[in-house]
Amino acid sequence: MRRELRSQRRALEGLLAEFEPGVLDGLDAVAIVKEVAKIKSVCAAVEAGAVRRIDGSNVWRAKGYRSAAHLVASVTGTSVGSATNMLQTAERLANSSTEISAVEMPRSANITA
Repeated sequence: MRRELRSQRRALEGLLAEFEPGVLDGLDAVAIVKEVAKIKSVCAAVEAGAVRRIDGSNVWRAKGYRSAAHLVASVTGTSVGSATNMLQTAERLANSSTEISAVEMPRSANITA
């Protein structure tokens, strides 16, 4: 899965390099915003699962971090507080009695700061 994610990120970076917002008409801009929002929701769902696994696997201990939040903060470039929020949100989503589709994930469930 790591290779596939890396490949998808590079593809998106390629799209960004060619992106010229000034040539879009309004309808195209709306469609792009809609697709990007869906992509962000999918990414947030994947990130939540991986963040939760970091916590459960204790890899943070093996790598010498004080907590899972410290490791997540290090790899995401966020603060420990933001990483703690990510971990708490991931846990809440995992324990939710309602099945949440990544594409339907509400904005409030976005775990990136």
